[in-house]
Amino acid sequence: MKVTICNTCNSSDSIESVAATIDQSSERTITNEFDNQGLSKDIENGIDLTKGIAHPKVIDSAEQSRDGCLKRIWESHQMGIIMAIASSFSFSICSIVVKAMEDMHPIALATYRFLGLFLLSFPLLLYYKQNPFPCGKRKMLVLRSVLGCMSLMSQFYALKQMPLGDATVITFSVPVFVAIFARIFLKEKFTYMNALTIVLTLTGCLLIARPSIIFGEDIYENVNATSRSLGNASYIGTFEEEATCLNGKHMSFIRNFTSKRKSPCVPGETNPANPYPNMFWGAIVAFSGTIFAANVYVVVRKLKGLHHSTIMTCFGFFAFIQSFSIIAILDVRQLLFDPEDIYWIVILAIFSFFGQILLTMALKREQAGPVSVARSVTIIWAFLWQYDIFPEAGTSV
Repeated sequence: MKVTICNTCNSSDSIESVAATIDQSSERTITNEFDNQGLSKDIENGIDLTKGIAHPKVIDSAEQSRDGCLKRIWESHQMGIIMAIASSFSFSICSIVVKAMEDMHPIALATYRFLGLFLLSFPLLLYYKQNPFPCGKRKMLVLRSVLGCMSLMSQFYALKQMPLGDATVITFSVPVFVAIFARIFLKEKFTYMNALTIVLTLTGCLLIARPSIIFGEDIYENVNATSRSLGNASYIGTFEEEATCLNGKHMSFIRNFTSKRKSPCVPGETNPANPYPNMFWGAIVAFSGTIFAANVYVVVRKLKGLHHSTIMTCFGFFAFIQSFSIIAILDVRQLLFDPEDIYWIVILAIFSFFGQILLTMALKREQAGPVSVARSVTIIWAFLWQYDIFPEAGTSV
């Protein structure tokens, strides 16, 4: 019996020792599993605990985070506003070119502008391997080109039939129509801030342009050089230099873009009593051109899914065909230029290209209303160029 008890005791002791051993081994196993899992997670995160260095995965993750941050900034709404302001600068350079090429017809300048835009955009289209005329968007692309060209021609007619200050005020009313059409067609929000910005923009345009229909001034008694410098910089040649007489002499930088139309002010002659008999129709056409221009913003915003090279290439191509056809219909004979003017035409094409690409990319990032208001920065550029490059007298605001 003692032996049995001893054996029992020994067996129970052995059982307890075996159980303790199993518990210890299981604890080690569990600990090792947790350690292995933690080590594997550290390795997955790119951290090598044995060497204390980071794996390339950590570097790749940091680079991806930085690239993602830069991409978010590049595609942000604020970048769209910055691009719209830069677009205004590019188009203001185009305005300088128009002032310098005083003997070139505005429609001819527009034709060269569209041709240059197409020639510079087409290589970009090939580089990005984009479809030049994608299905499902063809009508909108043609509509964008027709609207842009029609806006340009409407502004030409208006500037022939009414005082330049009045035409300028109508031209800079584009943000109002853009906000309305964007609300209707794009379902963009129209906030109180949008309304306040539009009111301030139009008020500034009124104070700068000082139209005779509001201020009751004779445009020939004041050299409204500021409004002559403004124009609608989004379309080249939308401002026309009128001959201004002071003591029977023309001021500097006077040009008459239309080859078949005499200036209403001739040296040594008195001003006619009614130099703009068709001012009513000129105002109607000016408003029509403004509506065309406003719809350009809406259409480009509608095409934001397309690559900018596709939009610009189609615009340059179809607008060139349309403007060239108008030249043939109107029998404009100023399409040829002097050899020294080639430099101005190249500058016109380059800055038109940058202005259009910045405007198109801005409308991809920001709504049409804010972009159109940001384009009013053209007024600031006009003041700078007026006093730095073309030292002409202006009206005091």
